Amino acid sequence: MDNQRTTDERVLSVRIETADHGCATLRVCFERATAGPERRGEDHELQWRGKEQDLRDRARALAAVHDLVPVWEDRSWLSGTTRRPPASLYRTRER
Repeated sequence: MDNQRTTDERVLSVRIETADHGCATLRVCFERATAGPERRGEDHELQWRGKEQDLRDRARALAAVHDLVPVWEDRSWLSGTTRRPPASLYRTRER
């Protein structure tokens, strides 16, 4: 019998937090599930800091690969004539 355990990772959300001078933090929350007799999921987070535009590009790429949907938490732009800003959060459809 094979006692080897394998892990599966699933990205749950990607969030951009902007800072001053064009910098930002990218937070990726993912679930790591362990296959085996006691299969369970554990949430983990990774962070990157860098140029805002680079991290926005990375966030959009991760969202496309992991089928995440954009979420706009600030709806103030709806009342004006401005274009919708880039999403600051992408998350799974289940959440």
